[in-house]
Amino acid sequence: MSYWWNSDVYLGPAELMQAYRWMIDSRDHFGPERRAALQDPFSVYRCHTIMNCTRTCPKGLNPGLAIAEIKKQMALDG
Repeated sequence: MSYWWNSDVYLGPAELMQAYRWMIDSRDHFGPERRAALQDPFSVYRCHTIMNCTRTCPKGLNPGLAIAEIKKQMALDG
């Protein structure tokens, strides 16, 4: 998992899931800015969609799906 190799720069699944929460909030008007801030090699693109984060999430959440949705939104922006 890239988090362990780049923990000083990789945001991690919890932070990316929080970013996604704001991105899908209809009251939030900073979606494009949030997606632009995530356009670097150490954000969503360090996730290899192995889904370990989802299997081990202590709250039973699905950060892997949230990260995949961010990637999809960013691809549609392109």
